[in-house]
Amino acid sequence: MGYCIGQIETFFSIWAANVPKALAAIRALPAGKYAWVDDNFRSISSFESMMDEWRWEVEFDKDQNVVGIEFTGEKMGDDELLFAAIAPFVNPYCFIVMEDQDDHRVWRWVFANGMLYRQNAFPRTFGQLERIDPKG
Repeated sequence: MGYCIGQIETFFSIWAANVPKALAAIRALPAGKYAWVDDNFRSISSFESMMDEWRWEVEFDKDQNVVGIEFTGEKMGDDELLFAAIAPFVNPYCFIVMEDQDDHRVWRWVFANGMLYRQNAFPRTFGQLERIDPKG
């Protein structure tokens, strides 16, 4: 962990009714130290603040649906564990395309069937989906 990454493209949404469930899923992550996240993150009471703590800024529409997400950090952390935890609440077939800024590897996280998948690009053609286990 700790290499520089950047976000390339995103299609990401969560219905307003699922936002509290996504927050609860993050708060229920197993005890342990998560990269770039304060140890007291479980005390955060809003989804927006929680995502900020994990270095992701979310955008809401007028109905409080999440309609966008942007990476605000610099280095890779435990983002896959975060997204695996909230995957059941993210709308199907949302994705986040990321790039390793050192060697320019590209991958995307895909949310489907209530699960998170990682799909690597070779060099920019996406390969097979690989499921990410929320338990690490």
